[in-house]
Amino acid sequence: MKNLVFILLILLIFAACSKTEISSARIKSSEPIILNALQKESPMSVHLSSPKKNPKWIAGNYKGLQLGKSTVKDVRRIFGEPKTICHPEDEFDNPVVSQIDYVYENEAQIIFDKKSGIVREVWGGDFSTFKEAVEKYGNDFYETEFTKKGCVFKEYKEKKDREYPFTLAYPQNGFYFYVNDKDEVTAIYYVDKCG
Repeated sequence: MKNLVFILLILLIFAACSKTEISSARIKSSEPIILNALQKESPMSVHLSSPKKNPKWIAGNYKGLQLGKSTVKDVRRIFGEPKTICHPEDEFDNPVVSQIDYVYENEAQIIFDKKSGIVREVWGGDFSTFKEAVEKYGNDFYETEFTKKGCVFKEYKEKKDREYPFTLAYPQNGFYFYVNDKDEVTAIYYVDKCG
């Protein structure tokens, strides 16, 4: 329940993501799976390979920041001074005092450990639709669920009664994102560890 409330809070923060129509895209593969994430308004068919079982999570890299390794000094060197410095909030709107949140206008939110100064998360990204993500990063993604033990990766399959938003992850790139019922990406999270 905490994760759901947190996700909804984050979705509200990123509700202003740009709105882009989805058109058809095709990617060659040996074992096709057909995706039609939005059949009503703008169908999108993507042929995908079956994903690897139990993929390894590799810490994300965002514009030169290596999550889990880069420090606040690296953040300031790459992005300059933040617009706002605060503590991120948990799903109950309580400040997480063990972390610091640098907010950059029209860029990203960068969260790092207060004590170590190590970057742990970046909220933001450089695509706004599911199609753009596939075009940029390829078809090696997974539908993702978050549990107390961490992330669970599943092969993405078309569902007529899908609940939105749903989560997709690129474990080899260290990020996951949420997709709404119009195939728009509503939030992107680069993280050092999934879950």
